[in-house]
Amino acid sequence: MSVIIDRFNFNCATEIFKSMGSAAGDLQIYTANHPRFQETVNKVVETVWAYFQKNPQSTRILFTVNEDQIEFQRIPLMNLGPQGERLIKRLKEEGCEGLEFQPGVTAGEIVSLVQNLVAQTSASAAAAPDPAAPEKPPAGDAGAGRIQLHSKSTSRDLSLFGAAAPAPPSNLNEKAILVPELWVTESTYRSILATYRTVLANLGEGRTFDYRSLKQTSDQVITLFSSNQHSILPYQSRYYFDDFTFHHSVNVSFIATFIASGIVKDRDKLNQISIAALLHDVGKSRVPAEIIQKPAKLTPSEFQYIQIHPVAGAEILMGVEDIEPLCVAVAFGHHITRDANSYPKTRWPYQCDWITELLSVVDIYEALTACRPYKKGLSYKTAFEVMLKMPGLKERLPIVKMLFDRMGPYPIGTIVELTSGERAVVVEQNPSTPFHPKVVILTDCERHPLPAPVNFDLADPNQQKARKAPAAIAKTFTLQNPEDDPLQADLEPEPEEILGNPLYDDGNLMAREG
Repeated sequence: MSVIIDRFNFNCATEIFKSMGSAAGDLQIYTANHPRFQETVNKVVETVWAYFQKNPQSTRILFTVNEDQIEFQRIPLMNLGPQGERLIKRLKEEGCEGLEFQPGVTAGEIVSLVQNLVAQTSASAAAAPDPAAPEKPPAGDAGAGRIQLHSKSTSRDLSLFGAAAPAPPSNLNEKAILVPELWVTESTYRSILATYRTVLANLGEGRTFDYRSLKQTSDQVITLFSSNQHSILPYQSRYYFDDFTFHHSVNVSFIATFIASGIVKDRDKLNQISIAALLHDVGKSRVPAEIIQKPAKLTPSEFQYIQIHPVAGAEILMGVEDIEPLCVAVAFGHHITRDANSYPKTRWPYQCDWITELLSVVDIYEALTACRPYKKGLSYKTAFEVMLKMPGLKERLPIVKMLFDRMGPYPIGTIVELTSGERAVVVEQNPSTPFHPKVVILTDCERHPLPAPVNFDLADPNQQKARKAPAAIAKTFTLQNPEDDPLQADLEPEPEEILGNPLYDDGNLMAREG
């Protein structure tokens, strides 16, 4: 299995399917020769051409219907809009498992496909035939079968034909970014962030809370994890340098959803956990930004101020209609432990449920690995070592170990330097040998980019023997500045303290790091 894909391809795939959905919608309103419909059809053709021009070795673009999702290369395409969703529904009604485009597809073929999908039920289908429509070429023409619908029983060739395809546009964006195959597209990630940002902003400012929208977006995250275990995890390792409370909340939600997906099989419950994780720090909207972002140790009064956020968060969420009780419990209890730094203080011993305990552990883990105004980020491996020594996590060591088992010392997307000096990215875990994952080597020992990435399993003795010297992970690259290139920049030593205190012994750590 190839472990490298091109984001350009995913952008093309998304645009093709969205445009096909728009064309089907247009044909229910306009005639087949209407400029609006023709413009949409030409957009489909141009994007298909762009894909094959960029990938001359490819023989097809295949969309697969999987329940209520459309997948490309086994990853669901998101943000398809209502027209795209209706197209998925129409394909399902037709009993189709897939929609395939082959090189050379023409506008006429697209029109015929859309007319078949609309099934002659719209007003446009009843209109007089378009006199300019191309005639079907004779049998055996090279254009035959360039679009196929794959049914549940057979591969059904619609035998669609059309006029010559237009020349590919000259202004195509040829820039492509290579990323691990398990990553989702940048557009999908940004769409999820946009929804989460709007919801959290509305909550913080006391405006209407769209809980339905939040549940739908959270369900997208769960779908991504269910279709591919690590599909979204690399994004939690993306480094952020502003608005860190928001990004921290999103990353905690991603990680918690991934961890819980290995335990909880009920989708509704998993959705509740994902949302509760996202909303755990909503009370910080009532803490002045200058305190949260202070690049120095908090004063006693500032420390007391930041400790209000669990109670404030619970109060905010209790005012939300239809909110799940779990969200309130997590917001209130995620800083309650059995040591002296626990807060808020309760009259009787407060018993946290296991989900709140899980999220409190994930909360610390994410923050330790992140860059903050007052500290540098730790590597994942060092973060686990610190957490094992934290007094506040002493009673939750089984959860810390469970987190380690699921994430590993080198989570998917981690940039590492091998003992040879080569830089690589982790693309797959080896559960039996967590310190020897599968990587893709991106540079040589002098950090020069390789002509082509090299797949390498650090646990494979045969691959190790093929090298001049065995390779292992020597260092993890932890980005501390947004301008740094992880494949070229020098590695900095990891910090040994935070604000002058040992990593695991900072009295403010539990407050600042949540």
